Amino acid sequence: MRIRHVLIAGLASLALIGSALAQTNTGRSGGQFLKISPSARGVAFGGAYGAVAQDADAVFSNPAGLTHLRGLGVHLSHISYVADINFNYAVVAMPLAGGVVGVQFGSMTTASMPVTTIEDPTNSLGITFDVSSWVAGISYATSLTDRLSLGVTGKYARETIWDMTSGTMTFDVGTLYYTGFSNWRFAAILQNFGPSGRFKGGHLVTQYNKFGGDQSETVAEDRSDSYDVPLTFRLATAYDFDINDRMVVTSSLEGAHPNDSPESLSGGLEYSYNLPAVSVALRAGYRVVGTQTVGTMKDLRLATDAAVLGVGVGVPFIAKKLAFDYTWQDYQKLGVNHLFSLSMNF
Repeated sequence: MRIRHVLIAGLASLALIGSALAQTNTGRSGGQFLKISPSARGVAFGGAYGAVAQDADAVFSNPAGLTHLRGLGVHLSHISYVADINFNYAVVAMPLAGGVVGVQFGSMTTASMPVTTIEDPTNSLGITFDVSSWVAGISYATSLTDRLSLGVTGKYARETIWDMTSGTMTFDVGTLYYTGFSNWRFAAILQNFGPSGRFKGGHLVTQYNKFGGDQSETVAEDRSDSYDVPLTFRLATAYDFDINDRMVVTSSLEGAHPNDSPESLSGGLEYSYNLPAVSVALRAGYRVVGTQTVGTMKDLRLATDAAVLGVGVGVPFIAKKLAFDYTWQDYQKLGVNHLFSLSMNF
């Protein structure tokens, strides 16, 4: 009974924090790359992955899912994103210290862009700049009971635009609870909770001669506005339908309440067929985003990544499994995303 009270209190606390902090404030948060899921399988579920992830890629979706690991887990991802943006991500996780510890690193890069100013609107000088971001973090997950798991992640995220930089710490907290009815489970996740960030240095710093003549130069630095991190509160549920010894259908549903965009509801299905030598999975997901009025536009749908499709192949590898996942994601006018993930469990 005490554990049940702890669970209810914890979920209620997460919900209150998410409701209090996650106000629709489109376009006002920074660190947008922290929203990019590095799991091809998770994206193929339409993002409804918080109650499904059980391998090393659970570090992103719900660190509590790491408790399913029984040995060393490795996850590698590459995402060919819109606008010549590339995102690479790696996770290593293993049982340690009475639970499971995971270490992650992700890096986002873009193609060089021309510098245009009022004085040089056509970039005749040929000056370019780059935008890059990276995140590094460590996670710890443990089973509080045979049904309830808890996971926590601490991350440091850094962004660079030209020669200006910004860095901030964020935290994720996730729970995973099995109801006892077959394999039906629920998850609650608070993602990217942390202080605001601010860009500093580079072209924000100006040197000028305050007194004229040969007097020493004075340095001044413009103060950029601070920005919130993309805080999101998510509730998820999932259930596995065991058709027979070889076929399993996994269904999931997840609601998200972010601080910088309308609420969304995601759902996904995975059909997997397992043979002794290989397993094949087909996935499909869909995401519905709340609408809001923007200026004179009514019922403007802000999401462009509604439908996703994916495929996965797993083969035995050193007595465990090597899995390859691919997901195709249509961003409509922004183009198509291709996501590749490689997972290894030893």
